[in-house]
Amino acid sequence: MNSSDLAADCLGLDGAEAVSVVLRGPDGSMTVAVAGALRRVLSRRAQAFDGVTLTGDELVWHLPAGAFAAGQSPRPGDTIETQDEVWSIVAASHETFGTRWRCLCRRRP
Repeated sequence: MNSSDLAADCLGLDGAEAVSVVLRGPDGSMTVAVAGALRRVLSRRAQAFDGVTLTGDELVWHLPAGAFAAGQSPRPGDTIETQDEVWSIVAASHETFGTRWRCLCRRRP
């Protein structure tokens, strides 16, 4: 088994989802289709130290960095859309050796 086989298996086992990320820029919005997004609850560390006032509708989305073209990245104010929910990105950081974006998000009403 090589590492690419393992990566594909992890996507299925980890509950990966297909989402749309709407990037907002000075010239308008651009939608990026992202396969393999992971939705995760906030850890106690994140609840205490991310510097965001929590309302109870927050979670973390992990987005594969390879889904974005050069020069594209999720930023606060952008949104992540699932089939039935929209999440506003509050904070984003490039993590895991640059392989993913960790986005702290708040559900939009």
